[in-house]
Amino acid sequence: MFAPDLGDVDRIQKIDLHVTNVAAKSLVEVAPDLSWVYLQHTDDIGHRDGDGPSMDRAVRWIDARVLELYSA
Repeated sequence: MFAPDLGDVDRIQKIDLHVTNVAAKSLVEVAPDLSWVYLQHTDDIGHRDGDGPSMDRAVRWIDARVLELYSA
């Protein structure tokens, strides 16, 4: 099974943050009728660490990104 190294996981988290920021801005400025985002961080953590404390942290981090989108 492929598990990204720590550098890849950190890079994906930064990409997810950027995607969230761009999507939230689009929701506010363009107000599309339909939109979707894919946030990969929890998937990578799950493959790397499985279920446990790091997955709990990753889920809380992703939940905060979803709240940003919801708030937009």
